[in-house]
Amino acid sequence: MTGKVYETDFNKETRLTEIGNIEFAENTRESERIIVFPEFEYQTWLGFGGAFTESAGYTLSKMSQNKRNDMINAYFG
Repeated sequence: MTGKVYETDFNKETRLTEIGNIEFAENTRESERIIVFPEFEYQTWLGFGGAFTESAGYTLSKMSQNKRNDMINAYFG
């Protein structure tokens, strides 16, 4: 199975730029998990994106300001 690799960087012109492909093994136990080796560092991880759906935004709008801030900080903080 082949996946596409994209690069995105706020400070560059590479937002959602396709930079290559990655191959995944099929029909093996290895393809069912992600293995992390903390002793190897290849790149800096700044975080990952998140989003709210329209219904989640509506629900947030019904919360008190303090609860809304707590929710947004828990989600993105």
